[in-house]
Amino acid sequence: MADAPALTATPAPTAAPAAEAPTGERYVALGDSFSSGQGGPGDGAPCREAIPLADGDLGWFGEKERQFNTMPAQQVNVYDATCVDTYTPSIGRDACKPVGVRWVEPEDVGDGAGFHPNGAGHRAMTEEVVGALRR
Repeated sequence: MADAPALTATPAPTAAPAAEAPTGERYVALGDSFSSGQGGPGDGAPCREAIPLADGDLGWFGEKERQFNTMPAQQVNVYDATCVDTYTPSIGRDACKPVGVRWVEPEDVGDGAGFHPNGAGHRAMTEEVVGALRR
């Protein structure tokens, strides 16, 4: 068996990452709603069939997700960027919802990795980003 390559540290960015359009404008997209807070883990509602965590842990995770999305939204003015809100459209389509409704998968499946967008989620976020680029 071959030795695994050594891991090297990646330097931290000095500025917030932003996609730059050909016009020179900058865009920052927020994340999707893994836990919407509307019947999903964000409000601590039971979701054990999809996500086997304690209710308190689900609520904590949802709060951290909202905090994570707040940080880039606050930085758009600092970097003269446009915020593309891909979080709000995903509310109600979290990993606790049934197949066909959810945009985030609770586990690894053919259409998406666990706690990441599935095909429908990727399409919806793409529509938001393309819509912002066209404005």
